[in-house]
Amino acid sequence: MDKHTLAVAATSPDDLAFRLTDRTDEEKKCQRYINLAICSPEVLVQPFSIPGIKVQDVRDRLRLVSVELLNLPADQLAFDYQVLSSDGGRVSGLFVCAPKSLIMECLQIIRQAKLQPLKITPYILSSIDAFYLQNEAQSQRFCLLDFTRNGYINLAVIHQQRFELLRKVPYESFEEALLEINRSLRSACAKSSVKKFDRIYLSGLIPQQARLIAEIEEQFETRTLVKSEASISEISRAQQSFFSINLIREQVVCARERSHIALGFNIVLAMLFGLSLYCGMRIRQQSADIQKMATEPLEQSARYVMNENPDSMRGVQSL
Repeated sequence: MDKHTLAVAATSPDDLAFRLTDRTDEEKKCQRYINLAICSPEVLVQPFSIPGIKVQDVRDRLRLVSVELLNLPADQLAFDYQVLSSDGGRVSGLFVCAPKSLIMECLQIIRQAKLQPLKITPYILSSIDAFYLQNEAQSQRFCLLDFTRNGYINLAVIHQQRFELLRKVPYESFEEALLEINRSLRSACAKSSVKKFDRIYLSGLIPQQARLIAEIEEQFETRTLVKSEASISEISRAQQSFFSINLIREQVVCARERSHIALGFNIVLAMLFGLSLYCGMRIRQQSADIQKMATEPLEQSARYVMNENPDSMRGVQSL
């Protein structure tokens, strides 16, 4: 998007509040909209693949799963999903769920900063979006390891735009990170008919990068390991992206509808104002015509009298 849209990655509402206050006066004056990529353990991202279901029934099924995952009532959930494929009697894609209280707290902070929220999405999806923006790997089987600044690895295994694995892996040390990566990738290979990766990409705050690359290349026999320089903020500013998931979709739709209603109301007011001006002009014109019609007979009568009895009129004048 343009310079009026702010892109922010935050780990919590407090982190978001800090980032919104830590702006220059010029930025605060210019920026009106915000896209938020949130990296919180409370936000769950899960791939799904459901056989024998109609696409229109997917939402209700996934909402029930979200209730079980978060152990919250349905009305206390923020939820969205995206179907990525629906062929062979199987519907596959991703769904996201989070406590509605978390999202509402973020929205309150955003509105206190006098910004209009456009999109709130999990950071892991923003990082994959950023990767797709700068790399053409849609036809490959690849792994993306994105190391976040708050001690998580966003791990995705993707084959021809289908997610074989999507995990948010916490770690506290290099050894723990390496162990979790090996375990996750071996599990993905065991469940897939394709046992190797064409590429493994790294991004983010990579611990002991050279050693990590050497370990993974040896374990999984990858010919090259490419460090992705993808920019999360750039994809967040993009109007189009690979993922359409938005945890405030309903609020944005409602805001858009309110905007359309307000626009329609203003148009009606403008039309009524124009009509009132036109009616006023017509009334004034008709009043002038009536006055003219009323005075014309008197003027004609006076001219008639002068024409018929000029002598008597002279007598009046002499008096």
